[in-house]
Amino acid sequence: MAASRFIADTYGVFIEGRWVEPDNGRYDDISPSTEAVIAAAPDSSPAQVESAIAAARAAFDSGPWPGAAPEERARCLSQLGDALLEHGDELFALAQAEWGCTANERLIQVDGSGFMVKHAADLAAQPVEERIDAYGAAGTTLLRYEPLGVVSILTPWNFPHMLNARKVSTALAAGNTVVLKPSPLTPLAGLALARLIDEETDIPPGVVNVVTPSSIEASRVLTIDPRVDMVTFTGSSAV
Repeated sequence: MAASRFIADTYGVFIEGRWVEPDNGRYDDISPSTEAVIAAAPDSSPAQVESAIAAARAAFDSGPWPGAAPEERARCLSQLGDALLEHGDELFALAQAEWGCTANERLIQVDGSGFMVKHAADLAAQPVEERIDAYGAAGTTLLRYEPLGVVSILTPWNFPHMLNARKVSTALAAGNTVVLKPSPLTPLAGLALARLIDEETDIPPGVVNVVTPSSIEASRVLTIDPRVDMVTFTGSSAV
């Protein structure tokens, strides 16, 4: 197995473009293939989840992302897609260690994620308005696409990297801001994505926030907080 800089004990939680030490300490991230502890993941408190939501809310209400030109959002997402493809070997090493990804699944689970983000970049570049035929309407009828707001994203342990990348990138393509919560079984998958966004893209602070709580209580905040406009959730009811 190749070495990966994405397997690390030094992650904080990613809030408003900053890496913050977890309030609740750390928990073991265990490889399903070897049952060895591969990292100590940051355990976000409910208060830190609320801070992440506040950061996403402020970035949407007052930040540049929702009003950015389509080509600017596309450019930033292209940066992320390129970074995912460039670091494919390291991300595959993470996939092997953290969720037992096999070589024959690399294309869809790892490399495919980069192509999905590149596709989201293409979607972001599409015009936000189009003329439509409205029977009986006088004048010109326009269909206008607008961002919804803050999106909370909860993803499972299976196909975590692909689902993280796809859900985050499509929400961003539409001009939304996000809080991503990966499964506590695969926290590094979400933190690795945050690291690439932080280091290799021009996506503004607060647009993407990543929290990795181990508790259901902290996770529940993402589904009930009134500052969240949409929840996209894949997983079991316990998540």
